[in-house]
Amino acid sequence: MLNGGGLNPDGLSLDLQFAADKTLTARRGPTPTFSRASSGTFVNANGLIVGKTAGTTSSITPNTQAIGSQVTVTVASGSVVGWVVGQAISLIVDTDGQDDPDATELWLLGNIVSTTDTTLVFSVTSRTTQAGSATSWTLGYRGPRFDHTSAGVCRGLLIEEGRTNQITFSEDLTDGSWSFFATASAANITSTNPSGGTTTSRLTANSGTGTGRARVKLLNLPSASYAATVSCFVKAGNSDFGLVSMAFNKAGVGGIRVCNANIVFSTGVITKSGTSNADFTVTSTAFPDGWYRITISATSNASLTVEDQVVLYAGLAFNGTGGSGTFAGTETVLAWGAQFEAGSFATSYIPTTTGTLARSADVCSITGSDFNNFYNQSEGSLFAAYSFVSGYTNVGRSVPVAQASNNTFNELVRIGSAASATSPSFDTTVGGLLTRTTALNNFNFSGINKTSGAYIVGNNAISHNGNAVVTSSPAAITSSCNRLDIGKFHPGSPNLPHNGHIAAIRYYKKRLPNSKLQALTA
Repeated sequence: MLNGGGLNPDGLSLDLQFAADKTLTARRGPTPTFSRASSGTFVNANGLIVGKTAGTTSSITPNTQAIGSQVTVTVASGSVVGWVVGQAISLIVDTDGQDDPDATELWLLGNIVSTTDTTLVFSVTSRTTQAGSATSWTLGYRGPRFDHTSAGVCRGLLIEEGRTNQITFSEDLTDGSWSFFATASAANITSTNPSGGTTTSRLTANSGTGTGRARVKLLNLPSASYAATVSCFVKAGNSDFGLVSMAFNKAGVGGIRVCNANIVFSTGVITKSGTSNADFTVTSTAFPDGWYRITISATSNASLTVEDQVVLYAGLAFNGTGGSGTFAGTETVLAWGAQFEAGSFATSYIPTTTGTLARSADVCSITGSDFNNFYNQSEGSLFAAYSFVSGYTNVGRSVPVAQASNNTFNELVRIGSAASATSPSFDTTVGGLLTRTTALNNFNFSGINKTSGAYIVGNNAISHNGNAVVTSSPAAITSSCNRLDIGKFHPGSPNLPHNGHIAAIRYYKKRLPNSKLQALTA
């Protein structure tokens, strides 16, 4: 029974355990649908960055492959750990670096049938009309990403907004699009990178006195008050000191505001230096094999007459505190996976080659009869476990965790918060009239959050992270909800911010007692 008595007295009708099960398949109730129009990377159970990989196989002629036929591709060991059977992938000879099958390229789209450590089998769903064959392909994962910490602990379903990496040749700092600064040379060497691949860029310092910045990429800012984030993976070569730097420049003048994120590889300690470095937010995440992803975020000056360029440096530092000194000319550091994106925080890595590359937004929802079968319009309770990563310390924008709605803000039931709010809220809206119930305590920006909310006419409630229940008294409850959006308020609204992860979602077809709402979040 769903509404009282029997084996399910609380009326549990939807139970999604993304972190525990690493699948969209519900333990109870309908399985959500998921879509993303491009491939995306994530951290697999080995702590590696995966989601795009070079596959090699016997010659494939895509336009002769029947729809529904199966294709086997050889992959690098460990490169498809975490890729989910049944989910969409792309197989492209990607001549323009844009990750989108086009009329001039060879490509197949399909769904994963099975994987081993060195093979992947997929069933063809569509194919190019272009004639030709090839033996070297780029595989892109387009399914839901069950993301992990670099130590291999599953965070849950990764939900991200769309972003573009505006740096070209993000894994090849020897390309001519990069320029030298205070370094003698750059070379691509055989060395394991954060994706498990075997190529990375080694930067070597000049002998003599210098600031230690190794490479620079200039990007013209398109507007004033432009939120920008740079990131790069770095690892010790034979020097214990590395850095990633971000600067706002005036063309022909140089750095006006600069932040050097200086790292001591042996300890992982990060310090900031540079002019007005307090304007910048720095994060560092450790990855396997001694790699660190360093990210720096800031907003450009309100007037482009003062600042019109943003600059990324990656490479060597003379010491771990930003001071300059004399290099012997033999010091080295490894760099890989550079990214520049518009926004106040870093998102998952987007690999590029000859052009900039966009990753589209993740969309996860339950609609139609699937929604109607688990949802109760007149009363119910919603629970979510979720987290933020990459040093997210404040909101500054809405936090959409889970929302039932009619695809507008006028009729809804949701867990989330408004922009600039640091406490989660449980909201119901009828005819555009909002009833907001705000939790007693704030979001946990460095760990798991558990929030439960309940609704019925005259008695809404919220509990967060085990704290006492807060109630409110709505005069009415919407009767027109027809969809549940996960990690998003509704199509057209922002996704869960800052690499948000949904670990679990539960829905109950009744307004649970306050004691049970609190127990769910303890």
